[in-house]
Amino acid sequence: MSKIIKKVLIVLLAIVLVVPALPALETQAASKKPKFAKKMTVLYYPKSSSKNRTSHSVGSKKVSNVKSSNKKVLTVKQVKEQGGGYFLNFTTKKAGTSTVSFKAKVNGKTYTYKCKVTVRKYENPFKTLEFNSQNYASNFKNTNKTSSIVKLKIGIGKLNIVPKKNWKISKIEMHSVLRGKRYITAIKNGAVIDSTEIGTRGIFHSIFITMKNTKTGIEHDFRLNRPLIIE
Repeated sequence: MSKIIKKVLIVLLAIVLVVPALPALETQAASKKPKFAKKMTVLYYPKSSSKNRTSHSVGSKKVSNVKSSNKKVLTVKQVKEQGGGYFLNFTTKKAGTSTVSFKAKVNGKTYTYKCKVTVRKYENPFKTLEFNSQNYASNFKNTNKTSSIVKLKIGIGKLNIVPKKNWKISKIEMHSVLRGKRYITAIKNGAVIDSTEIGTRGIFHSIFITMKNTKTGIEHDFRLNRPLIIE
């Protein structure tokens, strides 16, 4: 047998071995069971028209029999995203609990999923949120945004945050902008901030505050903006 014929046979054998392996990879990916939490906490915003909807992935496989046990608290709908994955869209109606359930069929076997969802009403975490002798706590009393924003009173002042019961400060950051680039500096409660200063890292932009509920684990992000910022 010539060397040329041997080389051709080796190439053909390699193709035969590789091609059957491709569908096996696809089958393996499609055979994975969806992963979904058994417990979850989501928020209800009384004055919101859009923020009461959240999406939760169930992976690349379409599921069936999607239900909410308490539609007065929470409704659920399956949605396919442009990327090809599937999500369960929750829409909260009021505070309470509901069990979300669905089924997934994988390799001929049907799996049933149940998730206990606790819906909590939005709560203002601030007893005091003071900067430059002005208290902004009441600005967040009836928010309809997950990232709440108010305009700062310009000047030099101390940041003073007093959380309500069961709330704590997770982090505070000061943001500034220079030539279109944003710089972030971690600061502490009680820090003195000059919101008029144009420093080495640009113009003062905003203060970001993350608050966490120690009982529920829920976090809220808040922002105090420099006036006249257009975003």
